[in-house]
Amino acid sequence: MNIFFKNIYLFSVVFLVAVVLDNLIKQNLDTSFNRHISKSLVTGLLLVYYLVNKNDKVPKLKSNAVIIGLVLFTIGGCFGTLMNNNQIFFLLSFLFFVAGKFFYALRLAKNHDFSFKRIFFFLLFFSLYMFVLVNEVYEKLGDQLIIIVIYFFISIVLLAFAFVRKEFVCYKSYILVFLGLLFFVISESMLVVKLYGNSFAFDGPTLLVLYELGQYLFILGVLEEVLIKPVEID
Repeated sequence: MNIFFKNIYLFSVVFLVAVVLDNLIKQNLDTSFNRHISKSLVTGLLLVYYLVNKNDKVPKLKSNAVIIGLVLFTIGGCFGTLMNNNQIFFLLSFLFFVAGKFFYALRLAKNHDFSFKRIFFFLLFFSLYMFVLVNEVYEKLGDQLIIIVIYFFISIVLLAFAFVRKEFVCYKSYILVFLGLLFFVISESMLVVKLYGNSFAFDGPTLLVLYELGQYLFILGVLEEVLIKPVEID
């Protein structure tokens, strides 16, 4: 079994099959029980792959943060399949996803200083992006406005954590993690538009695939992490 999870190519093929299966179940057999199994299979594969390949030199707190984050995302996703017009499940899903992002941010956090100049325009761009998105669906958000704003703010902060890693980690790890979290933001944006705005063709399958590929890229990225000497900043 370890041989399977040590082979990135074989694992990737099986993972993509699991993603396709989850997508098919969502489109054709969208019952809570079936979705719980298919969603748990996707994140379960990632969890086992991470456990088999994790770097023992990474501090235990950071290593365990990924494991806890994946579990929280899995639980949040399961609540998400039940949230149709149910405020309690909506809030539970929100809380578990936020908690999952907190632990992912903990994994990415560095003790090095970084220049605010390098992140200012990044934060400005994504803050404007969040404003435009929320403004587009504002009329239908109602009392969920604050929740959506908080959620996207946390997503942008997590993406910023990935952005500032460029000076401290190898390029491959940086790109994989950043793209993975960027896929999160795109997927979440599509979900907001789907729930509160105008739905568009293939939005359901696309947002699901982007989210699960985002998880895949994030896990590969943290496993590929090699620390490099920080560049001196002004």
